[in-house]
Amino acid sequence: MNNFLLFDFDGTITRTDTTKYLVLELLKLRPFRIFGITNNILKMIFSKNEKIIQKSKNEILGYLIDGLNIYDIEKICKNFNSVALPLFRSSIIMKINNSISEGHKILIVTASPQFAVQACFSSSSIFVLGTKYRQCKKIYTRELQGIPCYGENKVILISEWVSKNSFYPRFLEGWSDSFSDRHMLKLATERFWIGNKRQIKKLKVLDSEANFVLEE
Repeated sequence: MNNFLLFDFDGTITRTDTTKYLVLELLKLRPFRIFGITNNILKMIFSKNEKIIQKSKNEILGYLIDGLNIYDIEKICKNFNSVALPLFRSSIIMKINNSISEGHKILIVTASPQFAVQACFSSSSIFVLGTKYRQCKKIYTRELQGIPCYGENKVILISEWVSKNSFYPRFLEGWSDSFSDRHMLKLATERFWIGNKRQIKKLKVLDSEANFVLEE
């Protein structure tokens, strides 16, 4: 039996959603593609439906990734890594490092592209599951590979990942800032919600029996 801690990425390990930073790095390579993502940006701004917002994110990233080769993506990941690292919550990184030193394993499950988040943890033993985009002869396409790693799908992808590896996991803790991760956190013995005062107030109503970590 392996002891695991589950973490969301954006807003949990980081203090904010890093999607915009990844989008900016992708646009640096092909700035003219800004015109092809305008409609989805507007959807993200004006929609209050989290599923629509996430679908728009996936379509924006797919459009910007489409046609790039693995070397382009490696360069973008390197730049994204340098931008994302300063946004990490020091308390969560300390929690992760202490858990690893105690012999526990870490699984990050994110709606963001898996390749981008993996780049932030490439030098560690941390496992990452995220949204994947198809490749054709080392060229990325805008099509998703499998289901998007969001909401209830996270549980499905965790189950698939476990079945492909030799792990017999026991999820001790689950951490997130978004109630869309409630299905994933229910896999864990203890649930931890992290966020500012407004977020925590809302989460306490939705899941009063969990643990809450206030961070501005």
